Amino acid sequence: MILFLHGDGERGDDLALVKREGLPRILEHNRDFRFVVVAPQLRKGEKWSAQLLDRLLDHASGTYRVDPRRVYVTGLSSGAVASLALAAFRPDRVAAAAAVSPNKTPGDGPCGAAAVWLFHNAYDERVPARVSRRLARALEACGAEVRLTIFPKAGHDAWSDAYAQGDLYRWLLEHRTGG
Repeated sequence: MILFLHGDGERGDDLALVKREGLPRILEHNRDFRFVVVAPQLRKGEKWSAQLLDRLLDHASGTYRVDPRRVYVTGLSSGAVASLALAAFRPDRVAAAAAVSPNKTPGDGPCGAAAVWLFHNAYDERVPARVSRRLARALEACGAEVRLTIFPKAGHDAWSDAYAQGDLYRWLLEHRTGG
């Protein structure tokens, strides 16, 4: 199962907003996707919470047939930060995290996540790529397995390229939790 967390621009009460970016957009054209994907939507003014996301994983795991050792989280921009926060909060539950264009470092720090793949555009004018480089160094200092991909592009949208890569999904499947 992959938990996908959108960015600030997709908050609201219209699910079409969630489907316009990132992994849900890819799924619109890929009906043979190998994962159960859960893509919640925040209302305007709300922020992601690792505790609430953990409860959402409880619900999704009880509703869908998923391997509890193969739960992954990914997100874009503010959703990328939340994916790292959830992976750090529940390293026993989240086998790997893919954070795309994170707009800052998680508040409590990124430590705890076992495997993380960071994606960013080199010329992102909204959030400099140094944010992901700094996160990669911090995660490595915590002992995490870290991959960092910097696309030689401009703009904040590194997610179109990141989620189009089959390598990402093969990499996720290489990881399992111990439980």
